[in-house]
Amino acid sequence: MDATSARSLSLFPTAAALVNATEERTKFQSFARKKATEAGFNTLASILDEFGLGSSPSIFLHAMKLTSTIISGSIALAVLHPGMFRHGDMDLYTTSTPHSHLLCDILLSFGYTALESVSLPQSIYSTKSIGCVRRYQMRSGSQHHFINVFHVNSIDQCHPTPISGVFEFISTLAMNYIAHYGIVCLYPRTTLARHGYWLYESADAQDWIDKYVERGFDLEAYNGTAGTGLGERNLYDDGVLFLPFEKDGKPKPYSVQLVEHNLRWRLL
Repeated sequence: MDATSARSLSLFPTAAALVNATEERTKFQSFARKKATEAGFNTLASILDEFGLGSSPSIFLHAMKLTSTIISGSIALAVLHPGMFRHGDMDLYTTSTPHSHLLCDILLSFGYTALESVSLPQSIYSTKSIGCVRRYQMRSGSQHHFINVFHVNSIDQCHPTPISGVFEFISTLAMNYIAHYGIVCLYPRTTLARHGYWLYESADAQDWIDKYVERGFDLEAYNGTAGTGLGERNLYDDGVLFLPFEKDGKPKPYSVQLVEHNLRWRLL
């Protein structure tokens, strides 16, 4: 696939090109990765500012590091497709540990008010990983911003991580997250081409599917065939796209946690 064809795959062209780059295009791949990271970081910075989470993205990214928190949901997808659709609430995922209490204090310090806990649609989130969700609100003039904090029951209690919750989402299209160290897309070949697979049917699931079709994405039922990365996967295989954030012009040093090396998943 040539560079022009790769650029046509997505509104996030440099990331789409990354997935299809060959060894002969090493320089182009490096350039594409840098541009993709810059575009994603700038989009994230704008969203964090919109939600009142600091004048610089580094402020909230540091808070995410301290609390082992990731951003997922529509905002993670919007960062991969800048300008394609209007994102919804901010979905934060943390572990059911003292980290969650610190995250609550941080959100309150930014001016958010804690609302009631929200029950989870059982057909969208598996109770195996996702526990309760707490909702926060900030009023800015006539606008209301909402943040949902999902508490993930980590599969590794010694090294808790919220990432395991992402593996149980309804669709491959949603299996992306933003950590303090960068952007991670678990199924880039399809996600960056605006395509996804949904894994099970229900009334709540259909509402989710309809919403993302309206946002310009194509979704089909997963039937175990090509294009989705069959078999057991891990965060460090070739099928995962990782765009590390930079500091002083260089990718941030990232010390991989043992638990992330051990995380595995497969589609239903």
